[in-house]
Amino acid sequence: MIKKPFFGLSRPSLKYPVFANGQKGPLKEIPLPQKATLFLPPHIKIHELGSMVGEKVRTGQRLKLTRDGEDYLISTITGIITGFSEYTGYLAKTCPAVSIETESEDQWDEEFSGKDEKINPQVALDYLNCLPGGPDFPSLLSFQPPVNTLIINCIDKDLLISTNQIVLEKESESIIQGVEYLKKITRASRIYVVVPKALAAKAEKMDAFVHAIDPVYPHTRPEIIVKNLLGTALKPGKACEEIGIGFIKAEAVASLAQAL
Repeated sequence: MIKKPFFGLSRPSLKYPVFANGQKGPLKEIPLPQKATLFLPPHIKIHELGSMVGEKVRTGQRLKLTRDGEDYLISTITGIITGFSEYTGYLAKTCPAVSIETESEDQWDEEFSGKDEKINPQVALDYLNCLPGGPDFPSLLSFQPPVNTLIINCIDKDLLISTNQIVLEKESESIIQGVEYLKKITRASRIYVVVPKALAAKAEKMDAFVHAIDPVYPHTRPEIIVKNLLGTALKPGKACEEIGIGFIKAEAVASLAQAL
């Protein structure tokens, strides 16, 4: 929302809507469609995946998309692969996609079973990179020099979306547990949680440094957060990981805890 002062003495601002207690009802589970389309990384060559058409997949199964197995997709449903195609989406952008004819009941894949007992960076790379929230563990775990500062962002990039705020409000206990798992998986010696000031109390129990900010653009941009929080200015074109700082969404942290 753009807010402009009545007397025009200060600049208008883009303010993120803050999720308030009781503002929205409980989360609802959406029933499965008869056919599901799952998006793949943009560099995947779908003509190399044709042999998978007709295969049955289980919920939670890891589908290898390249020969080395580094690129994979975790199936969120049980069903039969019916084909691969180029999907055209927002602003005419295209990406490879797989279509799956769904079954009414989940049949869970057992490959991941028991991995929570020996959680380590390799398990995160092999199984957890497709979690809701897109944690991007390859960047967090494989970058050289390694990431030593991790920032959990509880504010969404899009002004019209409040997913991470809702997760902070509804799933704070999962985030608390997820922080403990992150300490075992990553090499980060410092973990920060960035929250809107109105929701700062929700992060008090987390074993991390809490940084409350005004949810006004561009204060929510990673580059600005790094500068205000750590006093480090990023050079143009330089990624946060290049200076040892990694970002992960609150949604991904909660999903990590729930998966394990």
